[in-house]
Amino acid sequence: MKLQTRFLGAILALSLLPLLAQGIIFYTAYRKDLSLAVHSQLISVAATQQSRMVAILHQNQERLALIASRTQLRLSLDRYNATGIPSDRERMDRILVDAAASIAELVGIEVYDPQGTVVASTDPEMVGKSHFDRIFFERCRSGPVVDHLYLDDDGNPRVYLSGPMFLDGRFIGVILVRSGVDNLLASIFDYSGLGDSGETILTRPDGGNGRRFLAPTRLDPLAAMNTMDWDICRLSMDDPGKAESLPSSCIDYRGVPVLAVSRTVPHTDWTLTVKIDRAEAFAGLQRTARGILVLAGILVFGVVLLALRFSRHLTRPLRELAEAAEGIAGGRYDQQVRVTSRDELGTLESAFNTMAGNVSQAQARLEVKISQLDREIRERKEAEAQREKLISELQNAASEIKSLRGIIPICASCKKIRDDQGYWNQLETYLIEHSEAEFSHGLCPDCLKTFDPDA
Repeated sequence: MKLQTRFLGAILALSLLPLLAQGIIFYTAYRKDLSLAVHSQLISVAATQQSRMVAILHQNQERLALIASRTQLRLSLDRYNATGIPSDRERMDRILVDAAASIAELVGIEVYDPQGTVVASTDPEMVGKSHFDRIFFERCRSGPVVDHLYLDDDGNPRVYLSGPMFLDGRFIGVILVRSGVDNLLASIFDYSGLGDSGETILTRPDGGNGRRFLAPTRLDPLAAMNTMDWDICRLSMDDPGKAESLPSSCIDYRGVPVLAVSRTVPHTDWTLTVKIDRAEAFAGLQRTARGILVLAGILVFGVVLLALRFSRHLTRPLRELAEAAEGIAGGRYDQQVRVTSRDELGTLESAFNTMAGNVSQAQARLEVKISQLDREIRERKEAEAQREKLISELQNAASEIKSLRGIIPICASCKKIRDDQGYWNQLETYLIEHSEAEFSHGLCPDCLKTFDPDA
């Protein structure tokens, strides 16, 4: 790995890692603060909605008590139970019509005898009919019921307000008021502080994890009286009235991640859930995160440029030193580098130049000495060659000459020579044996005249 790359990596690590850590810390802290703010807002809305629900239920109880406590209505019912006189029933019908006209949102009123048969009603067609639900009727006999929501034949949400009627401490029948729920829906449909996706959901248990939706929702107008498999994100309702925060991974009835809180409505089996889509709740966080990413990208780009420029500036003298050192290693001893500063790096550059100059001078001196040595070697080689040549010539001459030494006995007359054994040999025979000479025979001019006078 090149030195510049190492410097660049180190600079980026030292500059970007703190930036990344700071961004993560800021994002985490902001997310936590935003979650707490959303949670607090949802708790506030849920508390307000719960108070409204309690007030609406109390108002419904007052309406029911106002009608059920009418003395003439109870006297007429008691007499009708005893005698069955039609005039008492007619009197009860008039009283019920008058009560329905005086109370807003009332849809109809029925009075039941102790056996559950309608004996008076604002709707004459209801008279004589039995109660549609015996279990509910028995519940109404035991005390006021003001939380029984239902849908009428037209699909409109309604509520039954029902309870027992007494005269002189005696149970004489049950009154049932069918009322609209405009005040309840007005509370549920109040989305103040809930943004575009927030809503209030009113449910009650309906077997297992099933929840029966008691009213339409903002995002599902047809949800009323429908049962959905939704466990309200596993919230515990063991402590009625206590606000519980939904887990961040909570999925609502639509399959969408949400943040929410839930409260139980006192004296009912209702659960009030106030929620908002997590995407909307954290929309500000996402915008901030995108802004941080854009800013981080700009900073990273700037840091990279500065780091690249700084690393090049920092490593340029080192690169020049490395290139000059490679030149010296390659035999170019005249290398010099620029002295760019007065710091340690400048000292190194000056020392390198001095060292390079010394190396160059030493190389020049070495080359001169090498040249002198080459010349001496050549002269010695030439002298050695001459000596070898002379030796060779002497050896050749010596090989051709065989000297005779000492006194040689020779006949004064015939020129024969006596050898060491005492034998007399011809002169040529003796020379052949005692030298490397060879003879070729011929006649000298004098002998030639002897043998051939005419020659």
